[in-house]
Amino acid sequence: MRKTRIGDELKQTSIRPQRRFKLTALDDGDISEWLMRLTEVRSGHFLCALSEAVIRADGEDYAIIRPALMNLKRKYSVPKPHLEDTYSAFAGRKGVA
Repeated sequence: MRKTRIGDELKQTSIRPQRRFKLTALDDGDISEWLMRLTEVRSGHFLCALSEAVIRADGEDYAIIRPALMNLKRKYSVPKPHLEDTYSAFAGRKGVA
């Protein structure tokens, strides 16, 4: 119990710990397999480098980047044998090394 003063009145309130489970990339069933496949390639392309960084992110940072990752997954999701084509197509875009 915590005592707080509001004006001249003393009020007791209970303190509840703010424990919210923060999802990380490896815990996220929607995207973890896709990210792991990207990190296995180790090509140096943007998606591969991003996936490596995302896997290291804590729950708070992952919550911020997750919506963008879901969009990227929809755009660049392909069956496993065709991963090289995805990276080649992405790397061939103007301004991508």
